[in-house]
Amino acid sequence: MTTIWVFTPIGNKEFSDFIQNLKSHGDAPIPSFMLYQPPFSVPFEIKIEIENTQFETRYEFGAYLASLFETIPRNTLMKNEGLWNWLALFYIDQLIPVNSRGRREMGETARYVYNPRYTKYYLHLVAATWDIYTRFGLDSKIFLTTPMSKISNFIRELAARQNIISNKNLIRAVQALYWKELENGKEGVKKGAYSKKKPGNLYRFIAVMNQFDTNYDLYAMKPEDIIRLLPAEFDSWKPQRETRRRSLIPRITQ
Repeated sequence: MTTIWVFTPIGNKEFSDFIQNLKSHGDAPIPSFMLYQPPFSVPFEIKIEIENTQFETRYEFGAYLASLFETIPRNTLMKNEGLWNWLALFYIDQLIPVNSRGRREMGETARYVYNPRYTKYYLHLVAATWDIYTRFGLDSKIFLTTPMSKISNFIRELAARQNIISNKNLIRAVQALYWKELENGKEGVKKGAYSKKKPGNLYRFIAVMNQFDTNYDLYAMKPEDIIRLLPAEFDSWKPQRETRRRSLIPRITQ
């Protein structure tokens, strides 16, 4: 166990340069010395102990980060570029694991180098994990039940859309539609949620919500009310009790 430090502007620049170099030299050595060495880094404003625990999913990682920073104001953390970049280097072996050829396969730079712009921050594998977990708790599973190095389609498609990601009840509706318990007590995304060929898929949900946004106050609606408004193509995705309610309506009104 050790304590959290943060990168200085010099450290942020050196870390960004390292990530760029790693893209073309996947076997480049990791500059771990930067974690605890001025002028690259300085101790965090609050003494917080941290462990380089192995996490199976980003959901587990998010729960851990939430416990570390629970007493620190959200806005203070969101603007701390040096913290998120430092954590990315601290967990680099999990965020960019070595493949069978002894090289690290990279994703977008924004996965590792923090960018606070809303069109980019959601890609950061550390900051976005903390942010989504602390916003949605259990309902963040649909976003974060992936390996540490991966970004789910739900993050890519929903997190950059402010009208959706800022609406907790809308996210609860997404969770209710596309998440389920699988066999052996495991959980996961329902099969076909990403398939553009299947009625009521995630992309259709986004399109319908954009239409509803012009006629309804979605922020004021409960998750079940949002689900109830969805057209029939979403019936196979709805929780069974809601689908059964729809099927009974014609009988009641006859």
